[in-house]
Amino acid sequence: MSLASLLDATELPGAIVASPVESRRFDLSVGRLDVGPSLRCEADDLLDLVERAAPDVVIGRIPAERVSWPARLARGRRTVFHADSLVYWDQTLDPRASTFAPTPYRVVGTEDRASVEALARATFHDYPSHYLANPLFRAEDVGAGFGEWAASFVDGPGRALITVADGGWPGAFAAIELAADHGEICLAGVSPQARGRGYYHEILASAERYVADRGLHTIVISTQVHNVPVQRVWAGRGYRPILAFETMHFVVPELLTRCTGERATQ
Repeated sequence: MSLASLLDATELPGAIVASPVESRRFDLSVGRLDVGPSLRCEADDLLDLVERAAPDVVIGRIPAERVSWPARLARGRRTVFHADSLVYWDQTLDPRASTFAPTPYRVVGTEDRASVEALARATFHDYPSHYLANPLFRAEDVGAGFGEWAASFVDGPGRALITVADGGWPGAFAAIELAADHGEICLAGVSPQARGRGYYHEILASAERYVADRGLHTIVISTQVHNVPVQRVWAGRGYRPILAFETMHFVVPELLTRCTGERATQ
Protein backbone atom coordinates (compact mmCIF):
# COMPACT_ATOMS: atom_id res chain seq x y z
CA MET A 1 0.00 0.00 0.00
CA SER A 2 1.44 3.37 -1.00
CA LEU A 3 1.78 6.26 1.43
CA ALA A 4 -0.48 8.36 -0.79
CA SER A 5 -3.27 5.79 -0.36
CA LEU A 6 -2.83 5.79 3.42
CA LEU A 7 -2.85 9.57 3.60
CA ASP A 8 -5.99 9.62 1.46
CA ALA A 9 -7.79 7.30 3.92
CA THR A 10 -9.41 10.19 5.79
CA GLU A 11 -12.87 8.66 6.15
CA LEU A 12 -13.98 5.23 7.27
CA PRO A 13 -15.63 3.47 4.30
CA GLY A 14 -19.12 2.06 4.48
CA ALA A 15 -17.81 -1.45 3.76
CA ILE A 16 -14.54 -3.31 3.48
CA VAL A 17 -12.95 -2.92 0.04
CA ALA A 18 -12.40 -6.24 -1.74
CA SER A 19 -8.92 -7.08 -3.01
CA PRO A 20 -9.44 -9.23 -6.13
CA VAL A 21 -5.71 -9.69 -6.77
CA GLU A 22 -5.01 -11.06 -3.29
CA SER A 23 -8.22 -13.09 -3.28
CA ARG A 24 -7.23 -14.80 -6.51
CA ARG A 25 -3.66 -15.37 -5.37
CA PHE A 26 -4.50 -16.98 -2.04
CA ASP A 27 -7.78 -18.65 -3.04
CA LEU A 28 -9.57 -16.86 -0.20
CA SER A 29 -11.70 -13.74 -0.17
CA VAL A 30 -9.48 -10.90 1.04
CA GLY A 31 -10.45 -7.33 1.86
CA ARG A 32 -8.46 -4.22 2.72
CA LEU A 33 -8.99 -1.44 5.25
CA ASP A 34 -6.67 1.51 5.85
CA VAL A 35 -6.84 4.10 8.61
CA GLY A 36 -4.95 7.26 7.73
CA PRO A 37 -3.18 9.40 10.34
CA SER A 38 -5.86 12.11 10.14
CA LEU A 39 -8.90 9.79 10.17
CA ARG A 40 -11.02 10.53 13.22
CA CYS A 41 -12.69 7.36 14.45
CA GLU A 42 -12.54 4.95 17.36
CA ALA A 43 -11.44 1.33 17.50
CA ASP A 44 -15.07 0.29 18.01
CA ASP A 45 -16.02 1.92 14.69
CA LEU A 46 -13.33 -0.09 12.95
CA LEU A 47 -14.33 -3.28 14.76
CA ASP A 48 -17.96 -2.84 13.75
CA LEU A 49 -16.92 -2.51 10.12
CA VAL A 50 -14.74 -5.64 10.29
CA GLU A 51 -17.48 -7.63 12.06
CA ARG A 52 -19.89 -6.89 9.21
CA ALA A 53 -17.33 -7.66 6.51
CA ALA A 54 -17.84 -10.46 4.01
CA PRO A 55 -14.19 -11.39 3.17
CA ASP A 56 -12.53 -14.33 4.89
CA VAL A 57 -9.51 -12.18 5.73
CA VAL A 58 -9.43 -8.43 6.27
CA ILE A 59 -5.99 -6.83 6.11
CA GLY A 60 -5.98 -3.54 7.98
CA ARG A 61 -3.40 -0.85 8.62
CA ILE A 62 -3.68 1.58 11.53
CA PRO A 63 -1.35 4.36 12.71
CA ALA A 64 1.16 2.93 15.18
CA GLU A 65 0.43 5.58 17.79
CA ARG A 66 -3.06 4.16 18.34
CA VAL A 67 -1.57 1.74 20.84
CA SER A 68 -4.83 0.92 22.63
CA TRP A 69 -6.56 -0.29 19.48
CA PRO A 70 -5.17 -3.84 19.04
CA ALA A 71 -6.55 -5.02 22.39
CA ARG A 72 -9.95 -3.53 21.60
CA LEU A 73 -9.98 -4.95 18.08
CA ALA A 74 -9.32 -8.44 19.48
CA ARG A 75 -12.72 -8.44 21.22
CA GLY A 76 -14.62 -9.31 18.06
CA ARG A 77 -15.55 -12.71 16.66
CA ARG A 78 -12.58 -12.81 14.30
CA THR A 79 -9.11 -14.01 15.20
CA VAL A 80 -6.69 -11.11 15.02
CA PHE A 81 -3.00 -11.33 14.07
CA HIS A 82 -0.54 -8.51 14.50
CA ALA A 83 1.24 -9.06 11.19
CA ASP A 84 3.94 -6.38 11.02
CA SER A 85 5.01 -2.84 11.83
CA LEU A 86 5.56 -0.71 8.74
CA VAL A 87 7.84 2.34 8.81
CA TYR A 88 8.02 5.12 6.23
CA TRP A 89 11.06 7.28 5.56
CA ASP A 90 11.53 10.24 3.25
CA GLN A 91 14.23 12.48 1.82
CA THR A 92 14.21 15.92 0.25
CA LEU A 93 15.77 15.75 -3.20
CA ASP A 94 18.21 18.23 -4.63
CA PRO A 95 18.47 17.76 -8.43
CA ARG A 96 22.13 18.84 -8.23
CA ALA A 97 23.03 16.22 -5.61
CA SER A 98 26.16 14.16 -6.17
CA THR A 99 24.51 11.11 -4.60
CA PHE A 100 22.59 10.36 -7.78
CA ALA A 101 23.82 7.26 -9.58
CA PRO A 102 26.37 7.75 -12.36
CA THR A 103 25.26 4.41 -13.81
CA PRO A 104 22.30 4.83 -16.17
CA TYR A 105 19.07 3.14 -15.21
CA ARG A 106 16.55 1.64 -17.60
CA VAL A 107 12.79 2.04 -17.53
CA VAL A 108 11.35 -1.41 -18.14
CA GLY A 109 8.87 -1.82 -21.00
CA THR A 110 6.03 -4.28 -21.43
CA GLU A 111 8.26 -6.62 -23.45
CA ASP A 112 10.24 -7.38 -20.28
CA ARG A 113 7.28 -7.69 -17.95
CA ALA A 114 7.70 -11.46 -17.44
CA SER A 115 11.42 -11.09 -16.71
CA VAL A 116 10.76 -8.44 -14.07
CA GLU A 117 8.08 -10.59 -12.46
CA ALA A 118 10.54 -13.49 -12.23
CA LEU A 119 13.24 -11.21 -10.81
CA ALA A 120 10.98 -9.86 -8.06
CA ARG A 121 9.72 -13.35 -7.24
CA ALA A 122 13.29 -14.63 -6.81
CA THR A 123 14.34 -11.56 -4.82
CA PHE A 124 11.47 -11.72 -2.31
CA HIS A 125 10.59 -15.44 -2.27
CA ASP A 126 11.50 -15.80 1.42
CA TYR A 127 11.08 -12.23 2.65
CA PRO A 128 9.23 -12.12 6.02
CA SER A 129 6.35 -9.86 5.04
CA HIS A 130 3.04 -9.49 6.87
CA TYR A 131 1.51 -12.31 4.83
CA LEU A 132 3.71 -14.89 6.55
CA ALA A 133 2.13 -14.07 9.92
CA ASN A 134 -1.05 -15.69 8.64
CA PRO A 135 -1.07 -19.51 8.42
CA LEU A 136 -3.74 -19.36 5.71
CA PHE A 137 -1.25 -17.88 3.25
CA ARG A 138 1.27 -20.22 1.63
CA ALA A 139 4.86 -18.97 1.40
CA GLU A 140 5.12 -19.86 -2.30
CA ASP A 141 2.07 -17.72 -3.05
CA VAL A 142 3.62 -14.80 -1.18
CA GLY A 143 6.71 -14.86 -3.39
CA ALA A 144 4.55 -14.99 -6.50
CA GLY A 145 2.63 -12.01 -5.16
CA PHE A 146 5.75 -9.87 -5.00
CA GLY A 147 6.42 -10.74 -8.63
CA GLU A 148 2.90 -9.83 -9.66
CA TRP A 149 3.07 -6.58 -7.69
CA ALA A 150 6.36 -5.55 -9.31
CA ALA A 151 5.08 -6.35 -12.79
CA SER A 152 2.04 -4.10 -12.24
CA PHE A 153 4.37 -1.09 -12.23
CA VAL A 154 5.56 -1.72 -15.77
CA ASP A 155 2.58 -0.14 -17.47
CA GLY A 156 0.47 1.20 -14.59
CA PRO A 157 -0.63 4.87 -14.72
CA GLY A 158 1.69 7.11 -12.72
CA ARG A 159 4.03 4.19 -12.19
CA ALA A 160 7.37 2.96 -13.50
CA LEU A 161 9.75 0.11 -12.90
CA ILE A 162 13.45 0.81 -13.34
CA THR A 163 16.49 -1.46 -13.27
CA VAL A 164 20.25 -1.14 -13.12
CA ALA A 165 22.23 -3.79 -14.94
CA ASP A 166 24.61 -6.45 -13.67
CA GLY A 167 26.32 -7.16 -16.96
CA GLY A 168 23.50 -7.94 -19.34
CA TRP A 169 21.00 -8.91 -16.61
CA PRO A 170 19.19 -6.59 -14.15
CA GLY A 171 21.09 -6.51 -10.86
CA ALA A 172 18.44 -4.50 -9.00
CA PHE A 173 15.02 -2.97 -9.58
CA ALA A 174 12.74 -0.33 -8.08
CA ALA A 175 8.99 0.04 -8.49
CA ILE A 176 8.07 3.73 -8.33
CA GLU A 177 4.74 5.51 -7.93
CA LEU A 178 4.35 9.24 -8.52
CA ALA A 179 1.97 11.29 -6.36
CA ALA A 180 1.17 14.99 -6.59
CA ASP A 181 3.92 16.08 -4.21
CA HIS A 182 6.30 13.11 -3.94
CA GLY A 183 7.57 9.95 -5.54
CA GLU A 184 7.52 6.65 -3.68
CA ILE A 185 9.70 3.59 -3.99
CA CYS A 186 7.01 0.98 -3.33
CA LEU A 187 9.29 -2.01 -3.82
CA ALA A 188 13.03 -2.32 -4.42
CA GLY A 189 15.47 -5.18 -4.29
CA VAL A 190 18.68 -6.74 -5.53
CA SER A 191 18.69 -10.07 -7.33
CA PRO A 192 20.21 -12.93 -5.30
CA GLN A 193 23.11 -13.26 -7.78
CA ALA A 194 24.08 -9.57 -7.51
CA ARG A 195 24.01 -9.00 -3.76
CA GLY A 196 26.97 -7.60 -1.89
CA ARG A 197 28.23 -5.45 -4.78
CA GLY A 198 26.62 -2.09 -4.08
CA TYR A 199 23.58 -2.45 -6.32
CA TYR A 200 21.15 -1.44 -3.60
CA HIS A 201 22.81 1.97 -3.35
CA GLU A 202 22.71 2.23 -7.15
CA ILE A 203 19.02 1.45 -7.46
CA LEU A 204 18.14 3.93 -4.70
CA ALA A 205 20.21 6.62 -6.40
CA SER A 206 18.58 5.82 -9.74
CA ALA A 207 15.08 6.06 -8.21
CA GLU A 208 16.00 9.40 -6.65
CA ARG A 209 17.19 10.62 -10.04
CA TYR A 210 14.00 9.40 -11.72
CA VAL A 211 11.77 11.22 -9.21
CA ALA A 212 13.83 14.43 -9.25
CA ASP A 213 13.80 14.50 -13.05
CA ARG A 214 10.01 14.68 -12.89
CA GLY A 215 10.05 17.84 -10.83
CA LEU A 216 9.30 16.25 -7.46
CA HIS A 217 11.39 17.20 -4.44
CA THR A 218 10.50 14.42 -1.99
CA ILE A 219 10.97 10.67 -2.20
CA VAL A 220 9.37 8.16 0.17
CA ILE A 221 10.19 4.53 0.94
CA SER A 222 8.92 1.97 3.47
CA THR A 223 9.74 -1.40 4.98
CA GLN A 224 8.97 -3.64 7.93
CA VAL A 225 10.57 -2.40 11.14
CA HIS A 226 12.62 -5.59 11.44
CA ASN A 227 14.40 -4.85 8.16
CA VAL A 228 17.21 -2.94 9.83
CA PRO A 229 19.95 -3.31 7.14
CA VAL A 230 18.07 -1.30 4.51
CA GLN A 231 17.10 1.36 7.04
CA ARG A 232 20.78 1.84 7.83
CA VAL A 233 21.38 2.42 4.12
CA TRP A 234 18.55 4.95 3.99
CA ALA A 235 19.89 6.81 7.04
CA GLY A 236 23.30 6.97 5.39
CA ARG A 237 21.74 8.52 2.28
CA GLY A 238 19.93 11.21 4.28
CA TYR A 239 16.49 9.68 4.66
CA ARG A 240 14.55 10.20 7.90
CA PRO A 241 11.69 8.25 9.52
CA ILE A 242 8.33 9.99 9.22
CA LEU A 243 5.42 7.60 9.92
CA ALA A 244 4.68 4.13 11.25
CA PHE A 245 1.69 1.80 10.84
CA GLU A 246 0.65 -1.54 12.30
CA THR A 247 -0.68 -4.24 9.98
CA MET A 248 -3.39 -6.52 11.35
CA HIS A 249 -5.15 -9.53 9.86
CA PHE A 250 -8.74 -10.22 10.90
CA VAL A 251 -9.54 -13.86 10.09
CA VAL A 252 -12.72 -15.93 10.23
CA PRO A 253 -11.73 -18.41 12.99
CA GLU A 254 -13.36 -21.44 11.33
CA LEU A 255 -10.82 -21.17 8.52
CA LEU A 256 -7.95 -21.41 10.99
CA THR A 257 -9.47 -24.48 12.61
CA ARG A 258 -9.78 -26.14 9.22
CA CYS A 259 -6.22 -25.15 8.31
CA THR A 260 -4.87 -26.63 11.58
CA GLY A 261 -6.79 -29.84 11.03
CA GLU A 262 -5.53 -30.27 7.48
CA ARG A 263 -1.92 -29.80 8.57
CA ALA A 264 -2.30 -32.30 11.38
CA THR A 265 -3.37 -35.03 8.94
CA GLN A 266 -0.55 -34.41 6.48
